[in-house]
Amino acid sequence: MLNLEELMTNPYAWLILAVCTIFGAIYSFYASAKGKEKKEISYTINTYEIVRAGKNIIPEFEVLYRRKPVSNLTVSRIVIWNSGNRMLKSEDIVDVKPLSIISNDDGPEILDASIIKHSEEFNKFTVSKMNPHCAEIKFDYMDKQDGIILQILHTGSISDFTMDCKIKGGKKLRKVAKNNSSHKNKKNSKKFSVICLCIELITIVIMLTLLNLQSIGVISDKVFLTLLFLSPNPNPIVLVILMDVLAVIMGIMCYRLFRKVFHLDIPASLRDEVEYSN
Repeated sequence: MLNLEELMTNPYAWLILAVCTIFGAIYSFYASAKGKEKKEISYTINTYEIVRAGKNIIPEFEVLYRRKPVSNLTVSRIVIWNSGNRMLKSEDIVDVKPLSIISNDDGPEILDASIIKHSEEFNKFTVSKMNPHCAEIKFDYMDKQDGIILQILHTGSISDFTMDCKIKGGKKLRKVAKNNSSHKNKKNSKKFSVICLCIELITIVIMLTLLNLQSIGVISDKVFLTLLFLSPNPNPIVLVILMDVLAVIMGIMCYRLFRKVFHLDIPASLRDEVEYSN
């Protein structure tokens, strides 16, 4: 049995302490961020142009609004959801800044606005066209990940519109960028993200296996360092700390890539509409 003095001079004891300290700090940061109250609404927009500058992509198809031809017509679908970690009620929204989509008075017009999908019908979402340049969205409540898909028919470009809302004690509206690449590139991106994740997991498994084999004496320190393509004289504690930091960085990068490519920020019940574009 090791006494205290031997334990304090044992490099493997310091190794375990370093690993526990790093992962303990990471978990503490994660738990603190996770437990903090966050009131937030996110959205993402997918757009499809039907008529632009009087040119119709559908032959023999004429679009009239109030009996007048429409020279520009665009269909946009907006996915809106509660991306915070607490339920939002209607009274959490500032009355003078409701959840709405707006354009300037001299900008494009909203021809029609409707809700085409709910994640939860009991939320009682409604959309009202207040004027040609504003549509307002109201709800009774939104649990975490509850939301809707709003479809608007409008003139001009979606870039001429803005989403507006003020949450009492909450964050600003968060726009989630969608993947604008072609279908082929999207498939390749998904394959690449899966490959990166697999490489990350395999690397971690190999590192842990080598560390275990070296700690129980199955392989020598020299062989261990040779397998890692390193010089034979580095400090083992520093080496493991660097490997842990590298593994964490790689894990975070893979996680972010994975979430973006597979649209994991968007609730699963609304995610099937995110590809509606181009």
